[in-house]
Amino acid sequence: MNGMVLKFNPVAFRHEAPEPGVMTSAHDAKQKVAANLIHAGLIRRRLASGVFDIAHIDAVLSQIMDNCHKAADILGEIQDLASSRA
Repeated sequence: MNGMVLKFNPVAFRHEAPEPGVMTSAHDAKQKVAANLIHAGLIRRRLASGVFDIAHIDAVLSQIMDNCHKAADILGEIQDLASSRA
């Protein structure tokens, strides 16, 4: 290899676990996104059936919007944590 000696650098391969708050926040954000998928599927099924209650659909859409706002806040917190570590 052209006289080049490769040395193993254990620090380069060290995996640092994320802070517990980051993992919890990421989990919380994933839950909000999963709930939105479930709620959107519910609305799609109700609309496809032709039998639906506008008030119920409005309530489900409100839940989706609330989940989106919460997930955005959580992702902002993760971004803040990541930038503070950099």
